[in-house]
Amino acid sequence: MNDPHALIARCAPATAAQRIRKVGHIVPSSNTTAEPLTTLLGVLAGGCASHHFARISVQRLALDDAAGRQFEMDRMLVAARLLAEAPLSAIAWNGTAGSWLGSEHDASLVHAITAETGVPATTATLAMFALYRRAGWKKIGVVCPYTDDLAAAIGAEYGRHGFEVVATSNLRLVDNLDMGNVPEATIRDQLVAVAAAEPDCIAVVCTNLSAIGLAPGFEAAYGIPVVDSIAATFVEASRMSGCDVRIAGLGRVLAGSV
Repeated sequence: MNDPHALIARCAPATAAQRIRKVGHIVPSSNTTAEPLTTLLGVLAGGCASHHFARISVQRLALDDAAGRQFEMDRMLVAARLLAEAPLSAIAWNGTAGSWLGSEHDASLVHAITAETGVPATTATLAMFALYRRAGWKKIGVVCPYTDDLAAAIGAEYGRHGFEVVATSNLRLVDNLDMGNVPEATIRDQLVAVAAAEPDCIAVVCTNLSAIGLAPGFEAAYGIPVVDSIAATFVEASRMSGCDVRIAGLGRVLAGSV
């Protein structure tokens, strides 16, 4: 897997490319985390699928109308149509806005993407909810970078779906660029703070804030699974494309044990 020639051969020749499933991702324009990590996970998963990206303009996360308009359906569908100009097995909205806008927003988006492109679709929020249900997790700890009111909206939305948010750690950030620059040590402190409430799992709700590298050590120390939103989206979109994802050493979600 570490042979660069073998890695290139997985992607470059037309004959190989035709055998590899392709997953499209719609990503916030100011996100600097989801794309490189998703691409790396695809390699670590054995190259069953290649991952391709289109962006929509998103710069700030808040509960005002201007921020909400960033996630309007028409903008999403423009990106989805561009992605679907290549043959895809699945499309994912690799963003967590549905966690506060409501899962109905994401369900409508998924339906519209499939109707427009003929490609099955998912979102980060729907992927995380599906994972909680598969695992039987009801008590959720939330780690996120957002403001207090947005974090509270996430708790309310989770509650509507039968998940109790027992603890939240949020950083009160609005600018998505700032979210992408949060140090790993800060994220670990957030995980530790939320772990005191003994949740069934801890959800890292933001695809510009990653706990993938922290998950194995934290899970070993605290015995609480970490549901990173980038990892959950990767797993669900990969499964939807027909790939059975199992990556050892990066926590329970990516190991396929959930």
